[in-house]
Amino acid sequence: LLSDSKNNLTNDVSSCSLPDSLMDCDADDSEEEGRHHLIFAACKSALRQGSASMAKKLIQQLEISELSGSDLSLYYDIGTDAVIRSCEENTEHTAPAERLNQLELLLNILDKDHHVSAGRIKLKMSEILYQSPAAGRNDPALMFTEGIKSLTTIDCSSLNSKNISNHEVVIDLLSSELQKPSVGLLDTQVQDMRRVFQDLTLTAMRLNSRKARLMFPYLLQWLSGSSTDADFIRKASEVPSWMFIEWLSQLLAFVTTPVGLTAIQVIAMVARDYPKALTYTWRVSVEDWKDLPGTITPHVEKISSLISGEDDISPFLVALATLSPPDMLLKDLIEEMAVKGDSGSQNSYLEKITESLFCKNSLSDVRNSFAVKHKQSWTALVGKLGKVDIKKKVDELRKFHDKVKNGPNEKKTKGGPKLSHYSRWFSKYTTNSLELPGQYSGVSRPCPSSHARIAKFEESVTVLASLRKPVKINMLLDNGERRSVLVKGGEDLRTDQRVMQLLKVMDDNLRGTLRDASLRTYDVIPLTNNLGMIAWLPNTTTIKSVLFEDEESKQVAVKARLEFESWIGRYKSYTKMYQRCTLDDVTSQHSKIASFISSTKLKSVLVSLARSPNSFVLLRKKFVSTYISMCLCHWILGVGDRHLNNYLLDTATGELIGIDFGHVFGTATTLLPIPELIPCRITPQFRGVFAPLGVDAAMRGPMTRALSALRQIRSVLFCLMDVFVREPTLDWCKYSKKHSSRKGHSKEPEGEDSWYPRAKVETARKKLELGNPGVIVRDEVKENVHVGKEPAYGQVAMGNKAQHARARVKAVCSSEDEQVMCLLELAADPNVLGRQYSGLETWL
Repeated sequence: LLSDSKNNLTNDVSSCSLPDSLMDCDADDSEEEGRHHLIFAACKSALRQGSASMAKKLIQQLEISELSGSDLSLYYDIGTDAVIRSCEENTEHTAPAERLNQLELLLNILDKDHHVSAGRIKLKMSEILYQSPAAGRNDPALMFTEGIKSLTTIDCSSLNSKNISNHEVVIDLLSSELQKPSVGLLDTQVQDMRRVFQDLTLTAMRLNSRKARLMFPYLLQWLSGSSTDADFIRKASEVPSWMFIEWLSQLLAFVTTPVGLTAIQVIAMVARDYPKALTYTWRVSVEDWKDLPGTITPHVEKISSLISGEDDISPFLVALATLSPPDMLLKDLIEEMAVKGDSGSQNSYLEKITESLFCKNSLSDVRNSFAVKHKQSWTALVGKLGKVDIKKKVDELRKFHDKVKNGPNEKKTKGGPKLSHYSRWFSKYTTNSLELPGQYSGVSRPCPSSHARIAKFEESVTVLASLRKPVKINMLLDNGERRSVLVKGGEDLRTDQRVMQLLKVMDDNLRGTLRDASLRTYDVIPLTNNLGMIAWLPNTTTIKSVLFEDEESKQVAVKARLEFESWIGRYKSYTKMYQRCTLDDVTSQHSKIASFISSTKLKSVLVSLARSPNSFVLLRKKFVSTYISMCLCHWILGVGDRHLNNYLLDTATGELIGIDFGHVFGTATTLLPIPELIPCRITPQFRGVFAPLGVDAAMRGPMTRALSALRQIRSVLFCLMDVFVREPTLDWCKYSKKHSSRKGHSKEPEGEDSWYPRAKVETARKKLELGNPGVIVRDEVKENVHVGKEPAYGQVAMGNKAQHARARVKAVCSSEDEQVMCLLELAADPNVLGRQYSGLETWL
């Protein structure tokens, strides 16, 4: 057997999850380490040949070396991992009975205290028996409960740095089983599973396990608000508090729930050690808390005092708020009044608007100019409104805003806008007292003493031409660095922050499991519920701008858009176009407009950025890997409005970066007057980068592997999405009210806004549970508040059985590969692309 194993050593050992000390064995390693390799390869060969006694003797040979009992248990776990992987990988060539026999042989040679291995083997055997009952004599339900029993008898005190990877497997197994219906399990067994999962997760976190830290949000789901949470607090207190910083959003969302006392105690641990980590997130959440229980209030007061004892950031926030255009601020306050206001609070909103925009501001020339120009008409309007009901009042205020917005533009400042023109506080700031926001990531232990502080604000600013007119400001730091950020007002950036958190977790998983899959992420920092900062990404430009740099190419782009809009005009509306236009007509028109611009133009841009052929290969490789990962992750999160200005290209690395998450979880399909049907953007310019490979050849394999990796952590992703339900932003509350009024959701309790985010998160769950992309889009468009009753949209999304594979696939796909096949077909279907809103420019 030893001789036999030498021939297959590479294959046998590579399939085992061996420790680094064994995997790194080479010609220079000791003879003993090489002997370990051979013994394990031989053990696996023995099990394959049905010789349990020989396998046990081979493993026992390890006792000759200086291995302790825990080390020997580790090697049993490694052997288990190898055999289970072998059973999973050889399903096509190995009969179920043979796989069961291998597992049973391994189970018989385990000692009675090897609970990890025994539990894993029994669960795998029950899985095979459920699929092929005739393959064995054991009852699959009984085998499953025995496997759970083995896992829940693990002694968590045995967890150490040597065996942590094998216990991480148990954490994965338990999290997976806890998501399923507890069929055949007693309540006490489910409670045991939760207890062991909690203990293993928190203990592994203490040992710096990244996988365990990712499971923490999932762990929060099992808190009950009862005395059993005391054990959770005791275990959590042993974990370094910085590990909870990453999940502050989730913890803060739990404060207003029955487990609020437990959540606030964990937050207090962070506030005690790193009060500045809570400086901004605390303020944003506290604004929405009302009528907290008496048991929580003392903790809230203590945390607030710890935070307020640090830097005074109020003047900084007031100064940043002046960067928002006054007319935009007016609109935001009116909309906030429409969503949250009532007959009792309407006067306070009017006072807030008056104080913010129509009173003299000693520091802001911009606000003073606006107040002088419109104060008289505003005062007259407020006096006229009197005791008018709030709905009519909001309508009148909206009309006033339209007059302000459409009035003559302000005079431009000579030499461009200056920061002190918005607020003179910036020019007076010289104290070095402010810590640069965003330095507490929670990914590693913070070192506050080395954190950068803002030394000076530069006068020059850049106002972007987008709807909100965000302002790019530049800061000099006390360490000599120059940092730029985008200040965005009038939006609750918690949505962008939460989406970015999800993307970072996805990226972390993809990088850890796949070689060429990654996402480019960046920091989003909500400062208040309507003000925030976004990290400025150097060396980046939008895809739209790199495609149309010169005037001639811009004219071609305009010509293409006019051609499309003229074609739509023949049908009078998009809905009539969906009703009347055939597949062949749309495909022909789409190809005609796409031919206006060479499909390889984006590829040519990458060629021009490269300094050599080898450099181009690397740039394109990075472009493609980030593009494929982005398409998949954005589809799972329902990110819409993917026009070419929402894609950034890093001209140094070739990475593609998605920005602006104003439409997520399918709102571009359910809320826009012209619903989006494309799940992700696979248009001619992007396909041209793959040439000569087609979409299927270039994307299907990598995307399938990426989807498989993300499905492994879907429990974590669902828990992170849960924050949208527990703490909905103002935008989501507004969407909820709009959707309820137009779709007749009268059954929802008055003031209950969580039903809407719950429905959106449920759609993401369907995607990670192999839902057919065509069916998902069809069901979403039925909920559209404008055209939901028109079946033509759903019919286009589904396609027809004669020409589209997605139409022949069931509502739930049979595999990741089938789901990706349907996704790519829908995204690249010219009959779908050719019908989208002209602003998306899907012919590019």
